[in-house]
Amino acid sequence: MTTFTGRIVKKLFQEFGLSLNVSMSTNYLETIKMLVSVGLGWSVLPVSMLDDNMHILNVPHSTITRELGVIHHVQRTMSNAGSAFLALLKESKTIQDNESN
Repeated sequence: MTTFTGRIVKKLFQEFGLSLNVSMSTNYLETIKMLVSVGLGWSVLPVSMLDDNMHILNVPHSTITRELGVIHHVQRTMSNAGSAFLALLKESKTIQDNESN
């Protein structure tokens, strides 16, 4: 497993003393979603990708999270879309911070 999420899942399995048999690995979330939705495997997907074609398996005593970051060139003018995206991310972080307090 070469993806960051894959390494997180592998570590979680190791912590519980479970073996993980991976027959296929891909970075393309839409491909993973399609394979899972037709019953050809299981995966860890972002909540935003879940739909009625999938069964959500809640695993007690485990939470998979990862932090994402944003980088941009400070000596270049940011597009309106880029500025709006950063504002949306900051707003989302503020909401999450308030909910956790």
